[in-house]
Amino acid sequence: MGDWLGTGTIAPWLQEYRYFKDARAFVRALGLKSEHEWRDYVRSGKKPGDIPADPRGTYAKAGWAGSGDWLGTGTVAPRLRQYRSFKKARAFARNLGLKSHGEWSDYCKSGKKPADIPAAPDQLYAEAGWVGIGDWLGYATQHSGTRSRAVGITR
Repeated sequence: MGDWLGTGTIAPWLQEYRYFKDARAFVRALGLKSEHEWRDYVRSGKKPGDIPADPRGTYAKAGWAGSGDWLGTGTVAPRLRQYRSFKKARAFARNLGLKSHGEWSDYCKSGKKPADIPAAPDQLYAEAGWVGIGDWLGYATQHSGTRSRAVGITR
């Protein structure tokens, strides 16, 4: 259609792009650090025509392994990360001896947390055994009227 109308526009599915490895090498050499920087680069008009603006769709079956791989940062999106099983992750968390959600948050922000332990276990393990932060850290709170007491977990 672009030829017919004289615009030169080529439909995305008819575009010819560089081989994945060559395109990735080009992009990595740019030194971009985030998807936001990639989008800014695409909008700048500096992107060569044989590098796709949406590499995820173009290279889905040709080597695409996420934006961190594409940009060379090594960052893996949380939804794509491999995490320990719930039981192993919970055992790790309990071993830390933390006593509150605040302590868990501080630990996660400290940079000491292994990458295969989620900072938000309630979200990741909602269907895999999550009971609450007390269970996660090795204590649980039972409420009886206005009193509450810590109870050890034996699971």
